[in-house]
Amino acid sequence: MLILRFLVLIFFSPQTKNDSIPGQYLCRVWDDVPGEAGETYDVYASEVAFTDTVADSLASNNKVDLVELGVQEGKKTANHDILVPLSNIYNRSYYYAVVATDENGNKSTVSASTSPVSNFGRGVPVVSPTAPTDFKADGDLSEWSNVVPFVVGTTENSYGTPNVTTAGGGAGTFDDANDTGGKFYIAMDDSMLYMAADIIDNVVISDTANTGGGWWTGDALQMCLGLYDARGPKHNSLKRGAKPDYKLYFTQSAANSDNGGGELAKNGDGHYFHSNNGTTQTANYTVEFRISLDSLRMKVSGWDASAGTNSTPDSLYVPKVGDRLPVELLIHDNDSGSGLDAITTLSKLDNDRAHQTTEVWTYTFLGNKDGNKLSTEQDIVANVFSLEKNYPNPFNPTTTIEYSIGIAGPAKLMIYDILGREVVSLVNEYKQVGRHKVMWNASTMSSGVYFYRLETPTFTKTQKMILMK
Repeated sequence: MLILRFLVLIFFSPQTKNDSIPGQYLCRVWDDVPGEAGETYDVYASEVAFTDTVADSLASNNKVDLVELGVQEGKKTANHDILVPLSNIYNRSYYYAVVATDENGNKSTVSASTSPVSNFGRGVPVVSPTAPTDFKADGDLSEWSNVVPFVVGTTENSYGTPNVTTAGGGAGTFDDANDTGGKFYIAMDDSMLYMAADIIDNVVISDTANTGGGWWTGDALQMCLGLYDARGPKHNSLKRGAKPDYKLYFTQSAANSDNGGGELAKNGDGHYFHSNNGTTQTANYTVEFRISLDSLRMKVSGWDASAGTNSTPDSLYVPKVGDRLPVELLIHDNDSGSGLDAITTLSKLDNDRAHQTTEVWTYTFLGNKDGNKLSTEQDIVANVFSLEKNYPNPFNPTTTIEYSIGIAGPAKLMIYDILGREVVSLVNEYKQVGRHKVMWNASTMSSGVYFYRLETPTFTKTQKMILMK
């Protein structure tokens, strides 16, 4: 039997920022085992120093995160996407460890760093811990205005790297950013799960016109969500019981469980709404859905029980702010009616395997905490986007504009005249989460109506003001 020479040398240095994608960082680096060929490397991260020396113990440690599994010989790097609720922050420190496996399956002992490395965490949208005010499943998404959306698109993604695949894991095809993409909103209260989506699609094929096969070949949405605090190793398949993984899909006619629970709600029944009724083919669409957490677990588990595969229901999830929730969001696009063109996903790891394993899902949080850590060092932060009315209004010659940034990133604040011509750029830079204000001096401008517009990757709003000299 081949015995590895356990000489893995690990060099840990702060990751460097990629300025083209704020919040995305480069990787951990190590030296391969000398004298071996065909070996792979598993990379782990922990917020406390490693104590495990045996590979199997490390792999099952619920306080340790798997960064990457099976890194090939010669690559010597592994990306660690450090995710935090809502706001990019530079105060997340991790220890790192590597385990080598030779071509015969022999594993090395754990080689770990002895000191932590501080780095940036990427602020990502979260599941709101409060229900949308006066929720109605009617396609009017105004009650979601205080919830930060998950952006899933071909050019924009809340998690940094857009990912477009198709059936079997190949490359998806799309025309441009207006072909497929959108925003998902997710919320919970003590007893209910809520979801909404605002989808861009230049050609929507009705359910009845899709001849490509099953629902997954048409214009449909998927929401995959684990209802448990996910620390430690990811599930390598979808689980039931104490840590259940749910797959829901949304067509024009109904919201459904893809775990075997069948139909969860019909379009127009007060619990589910799809702006296309199954026969129309208008461009773009909105979706709203709600279900009790108890109904969700009973319908899925009950179906399994009737099939003789699971005699007890899933555990009832009790929402707790700070829980880390596995999540994956997918937009299926079919422009021809005869087959799937693309699946746009939230997770960059998803190669059409989200229905099989949570290993390709990413994760989010319930509320603005990761465990007991606030998303920023401040006790109170803005976690929504807004553009307030300027004051005073009318004004002469100065006025103040206040706005809030819900997710750190690039932001523009421009002034336009009544003809739509840009006359002033007040803000054009990367802005942190929080409230901001800027003063405009219009002493060189003529009296009249002006418009000011805030633009970010996930939020746009315009307001009107009057300069009266």
